[in-house]
Amino acid sequence: MNPTCRVPARVRWHLLAFLIALVCPLAAIAAPVTYAFSSGAATVTLTAGTATVGTVVMQMDGVFVTFDAALPSLVDFSFTSAASGAIALTTPYGGYDEIQVLSSALSPAIGYANLITSDLGGGNFFVAVGPVQSSGVFSAHDSTGTLGDIVALAFSFTNTNPLVADLSLANGTLELSGITLAVLPPAIGELEPLVIKADVSWTGAGPIPEPSSVVLGLAGALVVGFAIRRPR
Repeated sequence: MNPTCRVPARVRWHLLAFLIALVCPLAAIAAPVTYAFSSGAATVTLTAGTATVGTVVMQMDGVFVTFDAALPSLVDFSFTSAASGAIALTTPYGGYDEIQVLSSALSPAIGYANLITSDLGGGNFFVAVGPVQSSGVFSAHDSTGTLGDIVALAFSFTNTNPLVADLSLANGTLELSGITLAVLPPAIGELEPLVIKADVSWTGAGPIPEPSSVVLGLAGALVVGFAIRRPR
């Protein structure tokens, strides 16, 4: 009878630790990665027809992006803003001369898909996605006191125009151009709707570890630690 070749237990532990260490980064590469951004700002523009009636820069207070660099594909996202400063209108609209965006949010709408995706190299990507759902609350002020203020009016809008994004994983930045936050019906005495648009930029992107990656990492650390401490 041929003798059985047995691999020493210590060698088996080291091989297992090596395999887990190898699988962890491969798993991370294969799966979409969710990124959180530390800060952001949006330039909000209000237009009525071809006329720009107001603009303001507002801070973004929450954003995450799930991106699959292998495809590439913008899988999911969620953007929210803090309240803007008061937007003094250069031309009163519907009798109101000041508008404030109290809150806004942007997320994928029903039927969402990646329409155009391009890997520009060096961790830089261009994507166009849609449709996108925007919602929020705004207020309006009449300094003459004739109409009375609109304290809080909610809006919700499905934007069928593509959302265009430039994402740099290398620099940790994300830029979105021409986002339509809302199209409000023409106010009394106005012929054109009030359109609220935004150009947004975020910085400081950092990946959020997936639970499976954390588990694999902990398992690898435990196996390596046990193999090192195991008596010879």
